[in-house]
Amino acid sequence: MENHALKQTTVLVAVLVLIVTGGQVRGQQNDVSGSKPLISSAEDLQKPAVEVRSQSQVPPRLPSFLPYLDDSAHVYLTSKDIGPSGYDLELGFDRNCEGQHVCFYASFQGRNALVNLSEVKPVRVKLRNGIRGWFYPPQIGAYCSNSSIRWAERGFYYSIEMKCENRGTLVKLANSAISVRQQFAHGGSRY
Repeated sequence: MENHALKQTTVLVAVLVLIVTGGQVRGQQNDVSGSKPLISSAEDLQKPAVEVRSQSQVPPRLPSFLPYLDDSAHVYLTSKDIGPSGYDLELGFDRNCEGQHVCFYASFQGRNALVNLSEVKPVRVKLRNGIRGWFYPPQIGAYCSNSSIRWAERGFYYSIEMKCENRGTLVKLANSAISVRQQFAHGGSRY
């Protein structure tokens, strides 16, 4: 009986260690070769950008920086939906986030049709190259909802969304995404 209780306690402690450490054992590295790659900087978005360019008619607009990330703080590409009419890339703090608000970091969308509108009243913002955008502030209640910035460019519709983010950061993200297109144009892309 005492041996059984010891085994149960050992299993419980092991499960708690896995939960607290995110499943990592000391010295073990994250599996970045899996289907949900590790994103530790905006440079890691280049691979999905290449996929968007090859599979979609909508030119990618992904930012050249991601706030709050460094060597110790990173996110995963948790969802990727790319088709001829657009793309939707979602990043989360957990590899298995799957759209849950608690682990959501950001999403980037590009469509050849208008992106879903929010019930929140937007604020008009000026973006790079004379582009007009709209900032949708977060709603604060039991938790802080996502905020987003949206704009139209060359007949395509774009959206960047982050959890409870301010207007200044989202404008900076959108401006960096708009300026990144210049880099793609010089890289031999059709966009």
